[in-house]
Amino acid sequence: MTVTARLRVTAIFIAITCLCGNGFAQYTQTVLHTFKVSKDADGVNSNPLFADPSGRLYGTSTRGGANQSGLFFALTLAPGHVWHETQLYSFPAASSTSTPEPVGAIVRDAAGNFYGVSPYEGTNNCYQLGYPISCGVVWQISNTSSGWKRTIIYSFTGGADQQTPQSLIIDASGNLYGVTNSEWGTVFELSPSGSSWTYKLLYTFTGGADGAAPTAIAMDGSGNLLGATNTGGYVNANVCYNEAVYSNGCGVVFELSPASGGTWTESTLYSFLGGNDGAQPIGTIALDPSGNIFGIADDGGVNSEGTLFEVSKSSGSWTETVSYAFPAQVAPSSGVTSDTAGNIFGGTKFGGTLNSGTLFELSPSSGGHTYNTIYSFTESFDGGRK
Repeated sequence: MTVTARLRVTAIFIAITCLCGNGFAQYTQTVLHTFKVSKDADGVNSNPLFADPSGRLYGTSTRGGANQSGLFFALTLAPGHVWHETQLYSFPAASSTSTPEPVGAIVRDAAGNFYGVSPYEGTNNCYQLGYPISCGVVWQISNTSSGWKRTIIYSFTGGADQQTPQSLIIDASGNLYGVTNSEWGTVFELSPSGSSWTYKLLYTFTGGADGAAPTAIAMDGSGNLLGATNTGGYVNANVCYNEAVYSNGCGVVFELSPASGGTWTESTLYSFLGGNDGAQPIGTIALDPSGNIFGIADDGGVNSEGTLFEVSKSSGSWTETVSYAFPAQVAPSSGVTSDTAGNIFGGTKFGGTLNSGTLFELSPSSGGHTYNTIYSFTESFDGGRK
């Protein structure tokens, strides 16, 4: 997990559980590394981490590094339970139109190469609000005999492939899947072919009933891609109009299924109404062992402060359930993750004992799920403002 303290520090931590006498999991926090907000080479604002089988942690920061454009780093546990950071690669300096800062989680293939995205980097220029800005890239970082090297494996053009990639996942064959969220948004695949990569556009959103501006995707055991869009759906359009993407609607949960001839079929599983069910999903989604979909809606709910939602299939149809409605002035953060037991984890930017943000767990229980705050940040050495 990562904690991003946008005001003071960024701390990386591990939450350790113990089952105590009451049967509930109790959590303590251990700070692994604290990033400085000043222009420091060790990075600022960490993205989600990748843990290898040895327990070493890898990640990127959106700022910091030698050029203040982001850093690829590793954290290694040393004797005495002390974590040491190794700065593996500094992203290149920004130009007037290209900003290499990485976002989102990184993934790793079987050969040990890492992959990620920089949404505003590249040699192809797109436009936002009338200003030129690079369309975004997918990159690979590999450990070579002369150190860690980065290679751009795909540069978006702003054409049918659109722009602004947001996140990646990887399958067992090493194929990469991701989304772009500019214009209406796309889902794409990058397949390795020798030393090159083949781009394939899997789906382009229309901004109608299928949604617009996808946030992230996940893959289920059958190879279907599941995700959510921030807007679109054409339900309660006046409530959820989002000028940034010129789309009506409160967002949808969707599925892309492989079909004959290498095509993919899109199905809208649920369209948000913008009421108590929530509105405008953000960030990553998570799947539990039964294939139920969990995510964060940034708005809506009984308190109009967002929801933690579940979309599940029963008797051939999909239904949405609000697992938790966030209270006022808590501000859920971008997305959730899950463990193999079906517990769902996420964070908030505010709330907790000092109103500096929290980490929460949604755990399966009889008749549904139980929401527990597992840690409250103090915005000092432990981070805050996730």
